[in-house]
Amino acid sequence: MNLREVYSLLKEGAKYVKGKWHYVFMFIIFENLYTLLALYIPQINRMLINQAIPRKDINLLFRLALLVFATLIAMVIVQISKNYTQLKLSQYISKNIKGDLFNTIMHMTRQQLTERQVGDLLSRLFNDADRYKDLLQNTIQIFGSHIPALIIIIIVISVVNWKFAIVAIIFSPLFAISFFLFRKKLAQLSYKESKLYGQLNSKAQETVSGNDIVKLSGTETKEVNNFINILKELFKVETKEFSYNNTSIALSMFISGAMTAGIYVVGSWFSIKGKMNIGDIIALNSWVLMTGGPINQIALQYLNIQQMVGSVKRVLEVLNSETEIMDIQRINIERSGFKGQINFQDVCFAYNNNEKPILKGLSFSINPGERIGIVGQSGVGKSTIVHLLAGFYRNYTGKIFIDGYEVKDLPLSYLRKNIAVVSQEPILFNDTVANNILYGNEDKFEDEETRMKAIVEAAHIAGIHEKIINLPDGYNTFIGDRGIKLSGGEKQRIIIARMVIKNPAIILLDEAMSAIDAENEREIQEKLDVVTKGKTTLIISHRITTLRNVDRIMVLEDGKIADFGTHEELLRKNKLYARLYYNIADKKKRESI
Repeated sequence: MNLREVYSLLKEGAKYVKGKWHYVFMFIIFENLYTLLALYIPQINRMLINQAIPRKDINLLFRLALLVFATLIAMVIVQISKNYTQLKLSQYISKNIKGDLFNTIMHMTRQQLTERQVGDLLSRLFNDADRYKDLLQNTIQIFGSHIPALIIIIIVISVVNWKFAIVAIIFSPLFAISFFLFRKKLAQLSYKESKLYGQLNSKAQETVSGNDIVKLSGTETKEVNNFINILKELFKVETKEFSYNNTSIALSMFISGAMTAGIYVVGSWFSIKGKMNIGDIIALNSWVLMTGGPINQIALQYLNIQQMVGSVKRVLEVLNSETEIMDIQRINIERSGFKGQINFQDVCFAYNNNEKPILKGLSFSINPGERIGIVGQSGVGKSTIVHLLAGFYRNYTGKIFIDGYEVKDLPLSYLRKNIAVVSQEPILFNDTVANNILYGNEDKFEDEETRMKAIVEAAHIAGIHEKIINLPDGYNTFIGDRGIKLSGGEKQRIIIARMVIKNPAIILLDEAMSAIDAENEREIQEKLDVVTKGKTTLIISHRITTLRNVDRIMVLEDGKIADFGTHEELLRKNKLYARLYYNIADKKKRESI
C-alpha cells in the first residue's frame, strides 16, 4: 500500500468528518497546547538545577515548585478536554461510517445480498467500520498533533543548543526504523485477520440461526470444531502480528536507551569543557527523547494505517456495491395506487448471467382483482415471478407491466407500497406484537389512538386478537428474534394483520401455507380469502388444496406456461396438473376443491 493509495482512501473518508471540523481544530489545539505544557516541565527542571540549587534560593525553589504544580494541573485540564473532543469526534465519524454502511446494506440488490454471507457483512459493519474510523483519527493525529509537536520540540532544542537540535534531527528518525521494517507484512496480516473475523461471524451466525438442524443432524461437535479451527487460524495471524509489533517496540526502546546514553556522554563532555550546564544536559536529554514520542507515534500510526487498509477496503467494497434506486422518477404515474392489472410479455430471466434461464419467454395477463394460482415442480420459476413483481431483480428481458406501467420504470418505493408478499417463513422482528403488525406502515396514522385502533381491527380480521390479549403484555409483548415465542400459525396471522393495515392492490402468497398444519391452514385460508377479496392475488403453492377459491390456475413447466385455466379445465386437459392433483394424499381434500 503506497502513500497515493492511502491518500485516496483518506480523501474518500473525509466526507465522514464533514460538519464537525470544529472538533478536529479543537483537538489539534488541545493536543499542541498539551505538548507546550509538557515541554515546560524540563525547562523548570533546568532552572531548578542551574539557578535555584547553586544559589540556594529557597524563594525560587518554591516558585518553581508552584509552577510545576500549576503546569501539571493545566496539563490535566487540557488532557481531559482533548479526550472529550476526541471522543465526540470518534462517535461522529463512527456514526457516519456505520450509518452509511448499514444504509448501503439495506439498499443492496437482492443478488448482492444472496452472494454475501450475513456474518461477513456484520463483521464489516462493526469491526472493519471501526478500523476505518481509527484510520481517519490516526491521520488527524499524525498531521494535527505529532508532526506539529515534533516541529515545536526541535525549535525549543534549537533555542537552547542548536548543535543538539541537529543531533535530534539526524538521529530521531531512528525511532521509526523498527516500525517501517515490518509494515508490508503487517498490512498483509491485517487483511487476512479481517477476512477470518468475517468467516468467524458467518460461522457463528449460520450455526446459531440453524441450531435446530444442527441438533437434529447431531453435528454440534463438528460445528464447534469448525468454529475452533477458524479461531486457531485467527490466533496464528494475531500471534504473528503480535510478534512483529513486539519486535518493533523492543527495537524502539533499545534505540531510545542508546540515544539517552549518547546524549549524556556528549553533554558531559561539553560540561567538562565548561560549555554546558548540568541542567541544560538534563533538559536537552528530556527534549531530545521527547522527539521520539511524536516520531514513534507517526511511525506506529502509519503502521496501523497500513494494517487498517485491509479493513477499509472491505468497507469500501460494500459501499461501492450496486444498490437499489428507490425513488427515481422516469414516468408520470397516478399516485392513487394500483388497480392491479399485471402483464408479462416474453419475459426471460436468469439469476446470474452465466446460469441457465429460469423463465423462458413467459407471457400472461391478469385482470385487476383476479385470483391466480401458480403450480409446478420445484425450480420452474414460481417464486421468481414474485421476485420480479416486487422489483427485487430488474435484469430481465421482455416487459412486465402493472396497470400499463413498466415495472423497471416505477419507483421502487411506490411499487412496494402497493404490493404485499407473504412467504413460507414469516419475517417478524424482536419487537412488540403491535409494532410487528404496524411494520412499514407507521406513517399512515396521525396519532397513537388511531394507530392502535387500526392494529386491533387488523388483528381481529386476521383472527389473532384473542391470542394477543392473552399474552403477558398484550399488544406490547415482545415476541423474540424472528417471532420465536409464537407458533407458525400465529406468525402467519401477524403477517396477515400487517397486510390488512398495508391494504395493497396486489398480494403475492409464496408457499404461505407450506409450513402450516391442516387445521391452521383452513382457518388462515379463510382469513386470507377475506383479506384478498377484490385484490389481484397470486398464490404459489405445492398444495393444490389452497387454490380452491382461485379464478384461474397457471401451470409452469421448465420456465414456461404449460397451461392456464380453471381447475376443471386443467384437470381434463393437462397431465402435469392432473398428476400434481392426484398426488394429494387426502382424498377428502381433493373432493373439497
